[in-house]
Parts: sequence; structure tokens; C-alpha cells
Amino acid sequence: MRASPWNPVPDVVGPCADISFERLLTGELQVTMHFSTVVGLPDKDLRLRFTNVLAVWWEVECPGIEAVPAKLPKCAAPEWDKWTFPLLTVEGAEFLERLRPIYERAGVAALGHFLLVSMNDLIQVVASSIVEATWVRGQAHNANPVESRQADIC
Repeated sequence: MRASPWNPVPDVVGPCADISFERLLTGELQVTMHFSTVVGLPDKDLRLRFTNVLAVWWEVECPGIEAVPAKLPKCAAPEWDKWTFPLLTVEGAEFLERLRPIYERAGVAALGHFLLVSMNDLIQVVASSIVEATWVRGQAHNANPVESRQADIC
């Protein structure tokens, strides 16, 4: 099992403080990664919208429920290089490999295994590999989009 940095939007340079999430009535999963509360990072948070969600694991601080790769990539910026990069994709996880033959079919986006890491918690998501990613104003402001794009890990 291996983790790789995932860059659904530009400008992810440092760690994420916290993660909040909700299941929407549409069945989608909306995750907000709170970067704005980290001193030294811009006043913006990252909102991710996952579709075709098959599994979600949330944990406080450290992995334990579902295995994660032993080595996790670090942030590249020198001032943050001791922190784990907050947006990762995971390859080779047994759980995802069991789901692929059941849920992946022609004409449907491939599945992806995402590992979202913050200073206080982490979330693993197995869902469509096409994810909507939008920078929004930080917690002190309203949540109007600053920039939006779709990312595909395939």
C-alpha cells in the first residue's frame, strides 16, 4: 500500500488544522479542510465534494481503524516539511481492490481511495475518482467559493 500527494487545486503548501464533513441529501459527501486556522497559511479552506461514496472512515489524530501506508508524504515547503501532506491518494489497499470488480464498470468513473490528514483527525474516503474541489473563504468569513475545479486521480 502506497500514499501519494493529491493536488486537486493549486496552492496546498502546508498542513490542515481540522476536518469537518457532512453527508448531503444527494448522497454526496462534502468535506471541508480547515487550513485558515493554521498560523502562516492563507485565510481559505478547501471544500471537497465526493460522489458515488462507498465508504468513509473518520478518526481522531492517528490511524487505527483502517490501515494507512506506513510512510506518508510530507509538505514540500521548508517551513512545513515536518508535517504530512494533507491530501493523499492511496494505492494498493485491500479494501478498494475488493470493491473494484463490484462497482467499477464501463462508462462510470473509476474509484479512488483518498486519505485526508489534519493536525487533529483524518478521513479516508472510497468514492468516484472525480472530485469537485473549491477554495472557500476561511472560518472567519462566509463560505463563498474563491476558486473551483474538478480533479480526477485517474
